[in-house]
Amino acid sequence: MQPEVELQQSQFQMFSPNEEDMWSDEYDEESPLRARPNDRGKSPLTGTDVHEDEQGTPRYFVTQTPQGTKYWTPIVDKEFHPVLRKSYDTFEELIAMYKAYGYQAGFDVKKAQTKVWNGYATHKYLRCSKASKPQKKRTFDTLCESSVMTNRKSTFTHTDCKAQILVLIMQNPTRFVVHNWIDVHNHPLIDPFNRDLSKISRKLPFATQQFIHRMSLNHIGPVKSHRCLVSIKGGHHNVHGTPEDFKNFSQKLRIFIGNRDAQLFLDRLRDRRESLPNFYYDFVVSDGKLNAVFWADEISKLNYKAFGDVLAFDATYQTNKYNMIFVPFTGVDNHMHCVTFGAGLLLNETVESYKWVLQAFLKAHGTEPRLILSDQDPSMKQAIQQVFTTSRHRLCMWHIMKKLPTKIAGDLLQNTDVRACIHRLVWNVYIKPSTFESRWVALLEKFGLQDHQWLNEMYEISERWEILKGKFYCYILNQAAKDGTMVFSVTHEDNVFTVKFNNVDRTADCSCRGFTRMGYLCRHVFCVYRLQHVDTIPAQYISDRWRRDILPKRVFSVQSRYGVDTQPQDVMRSEIIDVVSDCVDVVRNDVDSLSSLLEQLKLIKMNFLTKGSIQMPAQVPSEDVLEELIGHPRENEVVVNNPDVARNKGCGKHRRITGSSNQPGPKPPKAARLCRTCMKYVTCHDSRNCKKFTDPDSINQPPNPNDMGSSSAL
Repeated sequence: MQPEVELQQSQFQMFSPNEEDMWSDEYDEESPLRARPNDRGKSPLTGTDVHEDEQGTPRYFVTQTPQGTKYWTPIVDKEFHPVLRKSYDTFEELIAMYKAYGYQAGFDVKKAQTKVWNGYATHKYLRCSKASKPQKKRTFDTLCESSVMTNRKSTFTHTDCKAQILVLIMQNPTRFVVHNWIDVHNHPLIDPFNRDLSKISRKLPFATQQFIHRMSLNHIGPVKSHRCLVSIKGGHHNVHGTPEDFKNFSQKLRIFIGNRDAQLFLDRLRDRRESLPNFYYDFVVSDGKLNAVFWADEISKLNYKAFGDVLAFDATYQTNKYNMIFVPFTGVDNHMHCVTFGAGLLLNETVESYKWVLQAFLKAHGTEPRLILSDQDPSMKQAIQQVFTTSRHRLCMWHIMKKLPTKIAGDLLQNTDVRACIHRLVWNVYIKPSTFESRWVALLEKFGLQDHQWLNEMYEISERWEILKGKFYCYILNQAAKDGTMVFSVTHEDNVFTVKFNNVDRTADCSCRGFTRMGYLCRHVFCVYRLQHVDTIPAQYISDRWRRDILPKRVFSVQSRYGVDTQPQDVMRSEIIDVVSDCVDVVRNDVDSLSSLLEQLKLIKMNFLTKGSIQMPAQVPSEDVLEELIGHPRENEVVVNNPDVARNKGCGKHRRITGSSNQPGPKPPKAARLCRTCMKYVTCHDSRNCKKFTDPDSINQPPNPNDMGSSSAL
């Protein structure tokens, strides 16, 4: 924006030979609403009735003509007033200025006609949104040939308001100059408490559009997003847009994405590979549609390098609208928390699909795990055997025990402690195989389950069941020396373990094989160490996977986290919001300081508005805004189409499998209620259908035993 410029008369006539002719259709000497260019924005009407808001601040003048017509002139701070003969670099800057004035005054702004002379645009108009004349809609009666004129039904009315700004367009260089300004309206202005319902307030700024998009990424719809923003900002009046506006924008966003889900997903993976080190992904396309995809970032690779000795391999259903199978690869870190080694999406559960995703996993990490845990899927079993040739494959005990309620009859499971007995047996890692076998046979005989097919099948593959440690104390029964080695008998949960201790190098070996299974010494060895006064753990028993600093600190940086936007403009926007919030928090209980802070922020806002740096939100989100939110240009070619909705084994009919433990119990007896007609406590009728009400003759009939309740309670 440039300072005010004085325009010569020749400049006004360089596009029009006769300025009076140009104004003939816009100017009327007898109209109280007209203002000439030399009026410099002053209305010919003088306000006689001043209206104030609830705080006592003058809002507008109301003037009435002798004919009874009322006119409203807003009272706005001079800093918002349009300045005659002031020039702007772009027409958008001038629109932003007038919309800011209209917001303070209480009316909406719209673009109007453009005057052209000799092929050049010479003038533009910005008018009040109610400038047009009331429109009528023609409707035709289908039963007759006559037509009927009826007013169009609309919540928005036009009053032919004359409030406007005339903009003069200068050439060489192109400038937009405020040439005329009329500030008198023929309709009531919007009150401050209803300002949030004005058209300009209902237009969503970019921050709100970004909020809606980010909430949708977390499966929160537009209506709940609106409620959240209202709660955050302290009321509807502080939120731009209504729930309908939020839903319209969300729909616009979905239309913009269209059928490009797969392409957007692959583009996002490609961008992460270019921006993040050691990011790996691979995908398969069949007939132009996405069939499979796998990805693993640097954190996943470092986690696998440190904790990849045991790999859990699972598949879940219905995690997306295409019902593709989500395949996470997980393990356990040094804090006994689950960590991710990679993830994939598959269209089906064939052996070939599992082989591909396992091969992609091997390409990303380079080495095979020592132990793989999975469920009993036969396709998984074949694929693991063909790809991971040096790894041991075991079944997940959690999956097996999860099926127990569905495999054993409900009555048996409810009336006995068979489940508790099975759990105590299969989760016990401190018994010998021979002890387990004898107790298993005894359990089946106790509950008559010798011929149970599923239990027998599970016992046949018992060598492939994952294991847990006990949590009870142990103590030493006796000790002996043999070939320079101390042999201790340690008891734990009615089981006796043998611990061999070498007094020279402080090494110990326990028959429970705890260090081999879990990577750290068992409680039986520590019991012996305590007796032998071993104060420190020998170095050979300190595994790197349990060290606190096993992972480099760079993987915990903000740039490596998912869901973090590292774009410079987004980072600065968030920082600005934080700075303002911190300032508000410091003076939150000081009214004077809050008022001073508010005035300073308003001055900063006006400084940017007058410079044209801030663009008012558009009524319809532009393609640039949608592209910025999605991160994908619309004109980009779609190479990979969305997959078809998958139907795989186990997906069923979208009904959850319930075991006997989930079955509803018997319904409680229905409580008797007082019938106000027969004045009895009954369960079979009420006052609306009581026989005494519907059939008066039944009064003299003997009472029905079924209708007799606890009348004595009366």
